Amino acid sequence: MINGMDIGQLQDHLKEQDSLKTDYIQDGNQMEFQTYVQEEWSEGLQKHIITNHGEMRLYGDDYEETVRTTPHANMQIGNRFGIPNSYFNRMLDTEPDLLKANVNWWMRKAMPEKKHMVRTLGGRARAFVSNRFNNQLDNYDVVQTLLPPLEKLDVTFKDSYVTDNRMYLRGMIPGMEREIQTRKKVGEVVRMGFCFSNSEIGLGQLVLEPEIITLACLNGMTINQLAHKRKHIGMSYSLNNEIIYKDSTKALANQAWLSSVKDEIEHIFKEDSFDKIVEQMQNSADSKEIKDLEKTRDNVVKDFAMSEAEGKKILEELFNSGDRSQWGMASAITASAHNAPHADRKMDLNKIGWDVVNMEPRKWEELAIAA
Repeated sequence: MINGMDIGQLQDHLKEQDSLKTDYIQDGNQMEFQTYVQEEWSEGLQKHIITNHGEMRLYGDDYEETVRTTPHANMQIGNRFGIPNSYFNRMLDTEPDLLKANVNWWMRKAMPEKKHMVRTLGGRARAFVSNRFNNQLDNYDVVQTLLPPLEKLDVTFKDSYVTDNRMYLRGMIPGMEREIQTRKKVGEVVRMGFCFSNSEIGLGQLVLEPEIITLACLNGMTINQLAHKRKHIGMSYSLNNEIIYKDSTKALANQAWLSSVKDEIEHIFKEDSFDKIVEQMQNSADSKEIKDLEKTRDNVVKDFAMSEAEGKKILEELFNSGDRSQWGMASAITASAHNAPHADRKMDLNKIGWDVVNMEPRKWEELAIAA
């Protein structure tokens, strides 16, 4: 099971990360892609391992830094120059000198004066994005700005996560509870919640999504159809080959966005909005039952591109719950999220759970009855 952080741990972690970040605005004339081979020896049998890595050398009038590129940054570099990710990685593994020549040639040819932001964290180049990327929407700034309006709602913060790709700030609204009448002997109590997610490396917008939490097992369903989103696009930085310095303890610069988020929080967490969500859940609990558990599981796994291991866990949860309704399938998916390999996948499964609840009756019958 993936262990999340409480709100204090999340703030401490983000503050520490923030102190390790540096952003550079660079053009193609003052960047150089490099490759190197790292040789490692495991203890015991002395197994020899060779690993190829990429690096980016960044330099300006008063600085020079060499940072190791992450797989995500490599993908963004490749995308910028039209190098497919599979071919980029193949060259990195087998012909690193060819990759170096390719990237540097296109860097000089395609963007000699075009500016990009290279985002680094603790000596790693984690993103290669546009110079319009809004670094005022970083995780630490966002959380510090969101806490006051959320605390006014007297929210209970639950497990939150920070991965290489995203941050997830999650919580529940005390008092906003309803009961879903299921095919079990007793109903299931659900509570209104929320999830703020954010990516600092260009993998998604800053998003507020309602979540519904089943209190008995703390399964969560993320309602992505009601998401409120903010793009990481701002004014272009006019700097060139310079480090961007910012005071991360200042209030978030996007005051218009902050005002809209406050309004959106109030809208999403209204009782009538919650009632509509619960009505949809109750409809799924009253749906027609699954005819064949294994075939229906296979259909759902195929439709939502889930893994064999996830499918096995979903079937296990369906057997254990005894609930063969649309709600039962959705609950089995969100229960399987507790065994996800990482937090990003856990949150993906929570969204799939709601997608199943929100499925049109005809679609559900195609999966469950005609299986």
